[in-house]
Amino acid sequence: MRVLAGLASSRSARLWRSTCHRDLIISYARTHSYPVLNQMDGAKEISFKVFQTQFREAITSLTFGEPLGSNGRRESAASKELRRTKLLDVLKGNEFCKTIYGLSQECRRFEAERKKVPQVARRMRPVIHQYLSATRRLENCARKLSEFDEKYLNLIDHQMGEKISSAIALIKAVSDELDRRRKILVSNVHPKHRRSKDEQSEWELLFKEYNYDLETLGVKATDQWLWQNVNDALLGWVQRHEVQSISAMTRFKLIAAISEAAGHGTVPATTIKQYFLEHPPQRA
Repeated sequence: MRVLAGLASSRSARLWRSTCHRDLIISYARTHSYPVLNQMDGAKEISFKVFQTQFREAITSLTFGEPLGSNGRRESAASKELRRTKLLDVLKGNEFCKTIYGLSQECRRFEAERKKVPQVARRMRPVIHQYLSATRRLENCARKLSEFDEKYLNLIDHQMGEKISSAIALIKAVSDELDRRRKILVSNVHPKHRRSKDEQSEWELLFKEYNYDLETLGVKATDQWLWQNVNDALLGWVQRHEVQSISAMTRFKLIAAISEAAGHGTVPATTIKQYFLEHPPQRA
């Protein structure tokens, strides 16, 4: 019977560990009325058809890559380069446009999730502090009981000593559980919002209040993620289709055109150029 009880206890423990992270965060969210944010959160939605049309119009223009208000009487250098390298047909194709549109949609998702990050940190920080304070108090109680046991050893018989030891073990077990829960909440806080003494859970969380794994949180973080991934895609497509390579500046102008066509806003190609000068792509 003891063996069967032990097996049942082991199964219960495994089940408890597998659901505990999720249940703790759900309970926290309900208790603190955590708001559910709209995925797009007001962002301008662009359909694939609209994106493809606008992108094609931009790159087939004879003045492609030229600033607004330019003369426009001569074909731009970027336009000439796209035609000379025969990359234009590749860029207009459905396959390329769908790949880039997918990156755009992922960028939108990242932006919606990025806005949740500071909210999660603000709401969880007081609870993390409460858990830490409670854990310290319990550790202090256990320490004082141990000191009591040593100081009054001559007054305590064996049976009473076992009760004190059991009490200390129980306090430590509760303290460990509170500390484990604190670490789970810390793991839900983005690293940029954690404090130097914060300890995260050793278990990988299956349920989080946000789905954002970029290291930076600046307002341009998701745009820069898009620039990096579009740049990689362009380099990959040039290599894949064995067309003549284009200059870095023309590539930056393509990234700017994609950003605008996808509804992420107008950004000068020179801004993108400066970003890549400060953050050169990692070579494989």
